[in-house]
Amino acid sequence: MQDKQSSLATRLKRKYVSQKASAKRRGIEWQFTFDSWLDFWKDDIEARGRQHHELCMQRFGDKGPYHPDNVRKDYPRRNAITAGINKRARNTYRPGKDHDWEGVYCLISGKG
Repeated sequence: MQDKQSSLATRLKRKYVSQKASAKRRGIEWQFTFDSWLDFWKDDIEARGRQHHELCMQRFGDKGPYHPDNVRKDYPRRNAITAGINKRARNTYRPGKDHDWEGVYCLISGKG
């Protein structure tokens, strides 16, 4: 039993480190500890991934750090939709005429 728990802990730690490194490569501040990251994912930890039916971590408005108060779990399709809205909004934004669009960016690294 101890080996199984140790193996799971190692696997989860690798996923955490991989996600943190992915944010760093993109120049986005990472404000999750391993424990807060586990708390964020909770029972959905095995549902995270890159596929359309798997959950990913998304920042609100695609702005700010990866922080427990600035992310949500959702599916990549939702992220792609809001990313398209954000892109169109940036291309057509008129100060004083348009509102700021809220979107998200999906952060998920290898399932390792």
